[in-house]
Amino acid sequence: MSLGLSHSFLRSPPLKKHRADQAVKAVLLDQYRLIRDARRRFLMHPYDRVDALHDLRVGVRATRSILREMRRVFDAKKIQSQLQWWRTFSQMTSTVRDLDVTLAALKAVDEEPIVRLSGGSKWFVEALEKEVDSHQQHLEAALCSLPMKHFLRRWEQFLRDDSSSKSKLSWAQKDIRTVAGTLILKAHDRLMTAARAITEDTAPDGLHDLRKKAKRLRYLLAGFGRYFPAKKISPLITSLKGFQDYLGQYQDGQVLRQRLISMSLDEDQSMSEEAIHAFKAIVTWLDQKEITRRGQFEDQFMVLLHAAPRRRYRALMDR
Repeated sequence: MSLGLSHSFLRSPPLKKHRADQAVKAVLLDQYRLIRDARRRFLMHPYDRVDALHDLRVGVRATRSILREMRRVFDAKKIQSQLQWWRTFSQMTSTVRDLDVTLAALKAVDEEPIVRLSGGSKWFVEALEKEVDSHQQHLEAALCSLPMKHFLRRWEQFLRDDSSSKSKLSWAQKDIRTVAGTLILKAHDRLMTAARAITEDTAPDGLHDLRKKAKRLRYLLAGFGRYFPAKKISPLITSLKGFQDYLGQYQDGQVLRQRLISMSLDEDQSMSEEAIHAFKAIVTWLDQKEITRRGQFEDQFMVLLHAAPRRRYRALMDR
């Protein structure tokens, strides 16, 4: 699945000046425009809500991740409250988007022969659709609330305020290529360290944490790639995307499995015999897929290592 901001560096011309604080604001302003557009689509076009919500969550997560990584270029007092707001915003969008993804995964599983023979997942699909509708209504109310409108207005004012050019913070005055290159290399090293620690006994949460580290690295690459030669950045993003897609498929299966188990244990919902048979069939199929996907990890990791070794990340620091 696309992160929405891939290759954004090809859309925006490089700045004449490369002060880190100005460059970070330019990147965050791009994400703000994506968020603003996705929010409008979510609120005004009901039939576009799935895609709009995806873009909204991508923009919110990218903003929060970039702001956390680049927080040293700004005044800490100004950024702390902003980070808290972005954390809350991320939680709002993630809840609904996770349900959307789970529902889509469930409908896809319904096409498997073992599930069709069991009677299908109709009971679970209908229950999830009701839950999605309910959470969408809550998100719509939150996006239209005065606190949200005020926050977004203040955020835009912050991004467009050019007074940061007078900042005396050392990181703010550095060349963005130095700052971004350093952080990208560190994010890559964290990802590699975590990936090498994965074994066949690692709990699913370990792969989920690995996926989050991969996302943070890709947000940096896609956001700040405009300040580096495209021939250096594009291969890094492409190779990382393949690894993320693999981890995403594994995580989607885990989330669906946990959701189905939770629904089956809900005393407020009475499952039919057909639903019970479908539940057993779906969980059996998911367990089989988990074994297959876990067995592919080493191959997927080796593909990433071969396509984007550390020297290519280190080359971003070369002038």
